[in-house]
Amino acid sequence: MNWKTYVIAQTLGVAAFNTLCNAAYTAFLWRGEAVLSVDRIGADLAMTPIWIGLLSVLLGTPFIRKALA
Repeated sequence: MNWKTYVIAQTLGVAAFNTLCNAAYTAFLWRGEAVLSVDRIGADLAMTPIWIGLLSVLLGTPFIRKALA
């Protein structure tokens, strides 16, 4: 597998994992709520890019460094 294929595969894998983590986080925030307020939705929208960036760096970087070393 060349490095371009590896990086694309890792990107898709990390993106899928981030999606699952974000879905779990959202379900945790909104569990048992019949009506969602604007501030609850805003809190989730504000945390989404933070989670995606954090998980992408924490999960993707070590795997890519190891493969390309």
